[in-house]
Amino acid sequence: MKITRTYTLNLGAAYAGIESDLRARLIDIDGNNYGAEISADFTAIGNGTYMFRYDNFDDDFEGAIKFYDTDEPTEILAVGAINPSEYAHTLLAQKINLNKTIVDREAGLITIYDTDGVTELFTMTIEDDGTKMTKGKMT
Repeated sequence: MKITRTYTLNLGAAYAGIESDLRARLIDIDGNNYGAEISADFTAIGNGTYMFRYDNFDDDFEGAIKFYDTDEPTEILAVGAINPSEYAHTLLAQKINLNKTIVDREAGLITIYDTDGVTELFTMTIEDDGTKMTKGKMT
């Protein structure tokens, strides 16, 4: 399944008008380039501020996205994190027909119930080092 994410880049007035030269590239958790360079999907907002919307992220990709100008590809202008745990609830809602979901932020738990509202399908524990399934599994 593919996920859409939107990032804003506040680069400053010195970078105004470069939307056609901006590029993005995914970086895996080891810091390596992942996939192809992305050259579309940049919108100028004004005065060196841009919006980048990309609708082709894999739902299980974890790492970052870096932004740069094609004139200086080694100079990273901005970086944004891509962490599936940040949007896990949205992913789960898209994968199953939810009737009841309980999110316990203090305990770091998300419990998903079947459409009867009683039968637990699975529980996820969200920790600093990632998301772990503690009961059940997603298919």
